[in-house]
Amino acid sequence: MGSQCILLCIILSIFFSCAPRKINGTRPKELTVKTIDSLGCFDNKNVCLIDLSEYAIPSGKINFTHEVQTAINTISSHGGKIIIPPYLKFNLTELVFPPNIEIEYYANSDISKDAGEVKATNEKIVFLANSNEQGIVNESIFAAPFHPGLILNVKKDVFGQKRLLGNGQSMDNPVRASFLIQDEGQTQFMEQYVSYPDFSNPYSGWRIGYIRNTYQLTGITSKDFKPALKVGDLIYAQNKMGSGHFIGEGNDYITVQWFSGRFDDNDELSTEKGVKSARKVSKATFNSIPFNSLSLSRKNGYLGIGIPNNNAVHPLTVGGKIGIQGSRQHGQFVPSENQEPAIVFSPSFEDKFIYGIQIKLDRKSDWQRILITDVEGSKNIAHVGAVNAHTSFDKLRLIPTNSSFNVKKIEKISLGTYKIIFEDFFSNDSYQVGLSTSKPLEFAYVDKKYKEYLIVKIVKTGTPDLIDPDGGVSVICIGGDVK
Repeated sequence: MGSQCILLCIILSIFFSCAPRKINGTRPKELTVKTIDSLGCFDNKNVCLIDLSEYAIPSGKINFTHEVQTAINTISSHGGKIIIPPYLKFNLTELVFPPNIEIEYYANSDISKDAGEVKATNEKIVFLANSNEQGIVNESIFAAPFHPGLILNVKKDVFGQKRLLGNGQSMDNPVRASFLIQDEGQTQFMEQYVSYPDFSNPYSGWRIGYIRNTYQLTGITSKDFKPALKVGDLIYAQNKMGSGHFIGEGNDYITVQWFSGRFDDNDELSTEKGVKSARKVSKATFNSIPFNSLSLSRKNGYLGIGIPNNNAVHPLTVGGKIGIQGSRQHGQFVPSENQEPAIVFSPSFEDKFIYGIQIKLDRKSDWQRILITDVEGSKNIAHVGAVNAHTSFDKLRLIPTNSSFNVKKIEKISLGTYKIIFEDFFSNDSYQVGLSTSKPLEFAYVDKKYKEYLIVKIVKTGTPDLIDPDGGVSVICIGGDVK
């Protein structure tokens, strides 16, 4: 009997010592503290865990920001974690955090407004308020021995989740895994893997890119500001609740690239210098459109820029232009300086000795020009774009043919004298001209040449007598300089 009493006392002692304790100054069952130590005791010197899922919700209450702040204030400077259940609503932007705090909650529990029109759903969020002596860093580090890795595994065979699918959604059409960087709830950068059952779908593959977030503010034009807006001007909504850079306009609206906050209907706008708009916004529309993305095709692994994933038909396929410049020294390590940007072609870059050609911008000459050289750039092979204009004419045909290049029109000035006007002018007048005629008794020569046009004269062979040519006269202008 004595041993039974001792055992009962031990059990009661453990029960009461492990029972969660209430935070000082709060009503019973308002906030329950659970600590990560084995005894369950709350100690201001230890990192603690506060689980608000045991909070008794008063009837009719919808905002628990004060209670969450109370839990935050309870945690010592050593830091701790607060778990907020999905049904407990609070305003994240109204909270004040000490160092080393972690909050775990569901996205639709936060009633604060992000920018744009994105609505919070059921994602689980871990909010960090970390700091160190060098300043706030808010970093979370995953560490493990040997081979750390962060893995996103798409599970298409968890059929119990089908009940949560939305209208038109399925488990495998498409399969998607995403990594996003957001600013005030707006996706700014996205890395995404997408796979469709349809092998020909252009969006199957991997893509990475930046997102362009804009507001269209109807009822406002740049002239509603005095002075008028210029591209790049920072615009604020009333009370500076939203801001963005002016990038363009239409008949009765302006477009701003989002920077912070929100724009709403009936907002009064002002510039960074305090200049107010003459009218208010009648309608504010948020738009989110990806910039040109970098992608890999699921069909062949080819790299694409600015095109759908599966539309890359070569190892590198670009939708738009390719820009190439010489090496830059600022802000990076450059082992060798290259001031002559080039595209290099070779049968193999894996051989011990590389053979092939390169197309490069020659910056050593007085006038920049495009050259084909050997791989090392030491031997010139050809002058790319050397022929800057060519055409042909006779006395009955003075209109440039479709085979002509860079010739706007041909004018007869007088007997045997013709003016060839260029579409795009030469960079200088030191270009060379090659002339030929189809009749042996007709001879053509250059009388004068300028950047804008060329004067050609035709004479009877062996005489100074000017004639209008019965046969064709061919004209080739060689220059090819970039500037």
